[in-house]
Amino acid sequence: MSEGLTPNPEAGEKLAEQVVVLLKPGHADKIERLVKYLEKKGLKILDQQTVTLNEDIARNFYPHAEGAIKEMFGSKEGEAKMREFIEYLSSDEVMALLVEGEDSIEIVSRLKDKVRAWFELQKPEDAIHASSDIEEAQREAAVLGLGNPR
Repeated sequence: MSEGLTPNPEAGEKLAEQVVVLLKPGHADKIERLVKYLEKKGLKILDQQTVTLNEDIARNFYPHAEGAIKEMFGSKEGEAKMREFIEYLSSDEVMALLVEGEDSIEIVSRLKDKVRAWFELQKPEDAIHASSDIEEAQREAAVLGLGNPR
C-alpha cells in the first residue's frame, strides 16, 4: 500500500472491503472449514461471534426480504413464508463473521457453489449469507454488533 490511508489505483492497489458472512442455523459446526477457506484466499477474520437471532434482529438483518417474499408469493402466502424464514433464522445459533480483504465481497460471493458441495445441499442459500456490497456489510455488522465497520 502506498503512503497514506488510501490505495494507489495506478499501482494496482485496492481498498480492503469488509463483508459479513453468516452461517445459518444447523450449519454453525462448519465454521472451521469456512474460516480456513477465507484465510487461504488472503482474507482476514476481523470478528467472529456465535449469535442467536431473535425476531427483531432477524427482520432488521433482512429488511428487504419481506417485500420481496410478498411480491414473489402474494400477500397472504408471502406473510406465511416470511414467518417461516424468521422462525428458521431464530431456531438455533448462527455463526457471524466480519471478514476483510481485497475483493472480499467477490471472493465470498463465490462461496455458494463450494458450500453446496461441502454441506451436500441442494440450495446453498439455506446455509450461508454474505453481504452483497459494502453498504450492506456495514448495516449488517451494526445489526449483529460485529467489529468496527467503516
